[in-house]
Amino acid sequence: TSTEETENQELEDLEQQATTTEDVEEEATTTIPLLSSTEKIELLLKSLLPEKGFAYISKIVEESDGVDGDLASVERANQNGSSWILYFDPADSFNQEGDFKDTKGLLETLIHEYAHVFSLNEKQIKHVPDTVEYVECEEDEKIIDEGCAPSYSYLYKFMDKFWSEEKREEAYQASIDEQEEDFAFELYNEKPNDFVSEYAATNAVEDFAESFTYFVTHTTTASQNTSEMKKNWFYQFPELVSLREHMRKEYLKY
Repeated sequence: TSTEETENQELEDLEQQATTTEDVEEEATTTIPLLSSTEKIELLLKSLLPEKGFAYISKIVEESDGVDGDLASVERANQNGSSWILYFDPADSFNQEGDFKDTKGLLETLIHEYAHVFSLNEKQIKHVPDTVEYVECEEDEKIIDEGCAPSYSYLYKFMDKFWSEEKREEAYQASIDEQEEDFAFELYNEKPNDFVSEYAATNAVEDFAESFTYFVTHTTTASQNTSEMKKNWFYQFPELVSLREHMRKEYLKY
């Protein structure tokens, strides 16, 4: 009888331990918060950008135009471009399990969008209000949709090297006529070696962002075509080389 009582007590103890373990596991599972889509994008962006770069992003917004639409975009959060909003499409970013569909592709898009931020911020561009119908710039500046690019800006130097005034005017007219895709398609097919992608042929601002993305994600080659020259053009700026190294370290993890 004593032996049976001991065995029964041991059995009860084991059952109690099992129940307690299940309760603890259940409690741990229920108390660990699941990250939202926005929080996942924020963490990925924080790992990609230096702290000073991420500080430009004041808000991350979930916005969808359906599958295979625009993956991400940025716009100014204030007039002078010192603060920016990043929009991302969850339909193109995540699968049904909530994981990134294509982390490498998403990082490439984020690199592209950040190229807009650092080349169009308050230190680079003299922004004009959206209500201004006609933009007037100084003689030593170049007109872009966002305002005036001073001679010291990245975009001024990039346009001065790779975009004639005639082509910039054609690209601007295409945007007015809502024919940007057709313009890019025709220009890219006319001069495929001048651009790293068809989208780069849209206008000088997109060409800059696409070329910078390839600068980060690709290695240098000996080719002397214009698209390769655009990619290598960024090496003249030590701060952009440092930015490339920071971004590339994260990019190559995937």
